Amino acid sequence: MDVFSCRRLRGVFRKELIHIRRDPRTLFVSLMFPAVMMLLYGYGIRFDVRNLPVMALDMDRSAFSRGFIGALARNESFAYRGTAADYAELERAVERGRARVGIVIPPGAGRRLTRGEPAPVQVVVDGSDANTANIALGYLSALGQKLSSDLKPSPASPAAFLPIEVRTRVWYNPELRSANFVVPGIIAVIMILLGTLLTAFTIVEEKERGTLEMLIVSPVTRLELMLGKILPYLLLSLMAIAVIVGMGYLLFRVPIKGSLLALAGSCLIYLFAVLGLGILVSTLTDRLQDAMFLAVIVSLLPGILLSGFAFPIESMPAGVKPLTYLVPTRYFLVIIRGIYLKGIGPLVLWRQALPLALFGAALVVISSLKFKKGLD
Repeated sequence: MDVFSCRRLRGVFRKELIHIRRDPRTLFVSLMFPAVMMLLYGYGIRFDVRNLPVMALDMDRSAFSRGFIGALARNESFAYRGTAADYAELERAVERGRARVGIVIPPGAGRRLTRGEPAPVQVVVDGSDANTANIALGYLSALGQKLSSDLKPSPASPAAFLPIEVRTRVWYNPELRSANFVVPGIIAVIMILLGTLLTAFTIVEEKERGTLEMLIVSPVTRLELMLGKILPYLLLSLMAIAVIVGMGYLLFRVPIKGSLLALAGSCLIYLFAVLGLGILVSTLTDRLQDAMFLAVIVSLLPGILLSGFAFPIESMPAGVKPLTYLVPTRYFLVIIRGIYLKGIGPLVLWRQALPLALFGAALVVISSLKFKKGLD
């Protein structure tokens, strides 16, 4: 068995760096593609509620009800659609989609406030979109709490009295900004697609250019070849991650509560895994078109659908859940969202980083073995 040689590894590494330098398309795709994806996903994917149609039924017609409806109309999360004449009209508006939220202020609400009693306000929400409904309820609860704090209690009521009782507690993202949750996930999805595509073409290009025979007859071992192909793109991908992390902070105001060093280390492990996935694709295909198609299939679709980015893994069918363990983005999402939102460090995240590192190492070994079979 050939002994591993750092000299031969350095030779393959240098060859790939020269190839990248002489191919400006690779540099352009590596740096501009994640930036464009960050703009598209960052501005396009939103779980925040904006301009949600809302209609009110004011059965009280008091200063309190008019103030409540006025505050609701001024809130940028809602688009006020007017006042319903009766409950049946409000019900029809919600049923037909003209309003997604209905507010019902019952008779005597204003008088109850003057007597120091809580004023009930009914909220009717279209629950067909559960995510939007939950966020809308959170916004309405916050609005009710703010209005309660602005009202002066009557002399007969205790000082801590809140006319509208709200029991809401939000951890890690108290503003309910979806960008804080989405942007870290976007980084993971962009990098699995970019990383897989970058290395999916390396060996296939050698086959199409007719230079693979030179590598076959050279003293470079299979493992050295795989690592030499991966390492230059690992550096390039780290530069791309720095670009989109900076964009997430500057454009979308998403802070990083955890350690930048922990983020860099976890990104390094994740990129090694996704680049290894691309190398495996490159050993399985003989044409660039096939490599691109297979790279998208094994990276983008699982990265979005089976990682927990778009849908909670806990809500997936029992037969699908085992497949999520084969998706590296599943582990990285836990890591990057933990660093971004919770500020947790390596002592907690190693349970996700370890299988991710093993996943990458296994892919490189399998690619090496598969490359040998392709030469037989």
